[in-house]
Amino acid sequence: MATAIGTRAAKHGHTIELMSRNTAKAQALADQIGNGATAGTFGATPLGDIVIVAVPCTTESNEC
Repeated sequence: MATAIGTRAAKHGHTIELMSRNTAKAQALADQIGNGATAGTFGATPLGDIVIVAVPCTTESNEC
């Protein structure tokens, strides 16, 4: 869900920041979304127009 929302919003010119307890996962999702999406630090003040708090999961490993 975070990927779909973030991608759509970024394509329409919004600044997207993804927040997660796992910064590496948030950065990977930001890289996937592109269009200037960034990964923030969990617990820090958000800087994006739209901030998505997500823990990306993979269906293969069920890691969340």
